[in-house]
Amino acid sequence: MANKKKSFAKGIDAILGGSSSSSVLEEEPKKEETPVETEPPKMVTKVTLRLEDELLDTVRALAYWERTSMTDVVSEALKTHFKALGEERIESALSAHKG
Repeated sequence: MANKKKSFAKGIDAILGGSSSSSVLEEEPKKEETPVETEPPKMVTKVTLRLEDELLDTVRALAYWERTSMTDVVSEALKTHFKALGEERIESALSAHKG
């Protein structure tokens, strides 16, 4: 008994035994991708926080609604808060913390 291999060159119809005269989807020409400059990965640290139930529910709801992660929601909220505090206050806190 000879080993007969399936040919994948003619698409799924050839594999499933359909007629080759049926409608066949034509591949769209591939578009050239322009190289995108990426930022180097940022350091990330896993932390545990205690949040009020209402805040946690809000974070979960926003993450679901915006199709993003809870981490992204909390990070964005912190960035917005820090921006509102002002650079001078942040720098003072950082220098006092580092000692």
